[in-house]
Amino acid sequence: MKTKYLLLSASLLTLLVSCNNDDDNATNGAQGKDIVLQSHSTTPNFLKTTSSFSNVDVYPILSSADQLPDTPNFIYGSMADGAGLMYNQQDDNFMLINNIEADYSIARITLDNTFKPVAGEYILNSDATAATAQCSGSLITPEEHGFGPLYLSGGEWGGASKGVFVTEPFKLVLLVLLQRFLQQWDNGVQKMLSL
Repeated sequence: MKTKYLLLSASLLTLLVSCNNDDDNATNGAQGKDIVLQSHSTTPNFLKTTSSFSNVDVYPILSSADQLPDTPNFIYGSMADGAGLMYNQQDDNFMLINNIEADYSIARITLDNTFKPVAGEYILNSDATAATAQCSGSLITPEEHGFGPLYLSGGEWGGASKGVFVTEPFKLVLLVLLQRFLQQWDNGVQKMLSL
């Protein structure tokens, strides 16, 4: 009984000491100063809010019907799921890393400093995931975790893998295409060598 009490007390003390009150340490930095809360999508808002959320405004910012100015051929896939948002100080914009569950991939959406989506690209495609649906996601940042940035995405259904996928948020899309090509080339060489 004494051991349980001691363990409970130590756990509670650890919990209280390790928590920070972020409100007391707030700073008003440059990031986010130009954000304009407004709808950017051509798709209207279909979310109905109840009286419990009467002070909440909903702004659709992106749908698969939208065409982004910097990447007009990018189509925002279906069933958006886990996500991570980070400020890109170098370019003064935001990056939304988002699982596209039914497309078995992860997309990177660039939002300008007003929070308007301007570009989109897939940084992990269905070839790399072996057609595994990407579900829950978590963004790892140096500020919060001491290393990163990395994006963790959990495989949920389909495909050959049910593991966790680690993706670099700043990954060049050329590398995604190159890896796809090299994988096919590598498989071709392996097939030729086995003949």
